[in-house]
Amino acid sequence: MSTIYKIRKAHAIIESLPRQELGALTKICRVLQSAQDDLIRIGNRFFHYCYQHCGGRCCNNIHVDDLLTLLDFIYILTLNPALLDKITACAREETLYTGNCFFLEGGSGPCIFPPNQKPERCIITFCQDTGPLKNEIRMIRGQFSRIFRFTALRRPIKVFGF
Repeated sequence: MSTIYKIRKAHAIIESLPRQELGALTKICRVLQSAQDDLIRIGNRFFHYCYQHCGGRCCNNIHVDDLLTLLDFIYILTLNPALLDKITACAREETLYTGNCFFLEGGSGPCIFPPNQKPERCIITFCQDTGPLKNEIRMIRGQFSRIFRFTALRRPIKVFGF
């Protein structure tokens, strides 16, 4: 799947949800957002190390489509639907080759996603031992799993394509 395809599919899934189900999905996403806030707060020294010593190398020489999933875009667009046009425009920069993440402003940063609305791989990937953050990382992974179960049970045709 290309990144644009995932973005469009996420938008279609969100748009297809009745109001009550969208409210339930939003609740799950808010818990995930809170978990990301906790990770940012508790892991402050880890993020600081990444910014100071690595300079965001994890955003360079990557293939974005391999890292970001449909769930990431469901999460981001549920909480921030106004980002749809911006992330779609960025995803049009996708190539077949590795490069800097096209979700970085001006190709070098900062990231266009709000600090507590990051894709799963982006928020839980560090260039050092994350043992002290295992509970926060587990919570984030668990909430992404809840988004999957929620959407797969309610919109299996849109999620799985059959």
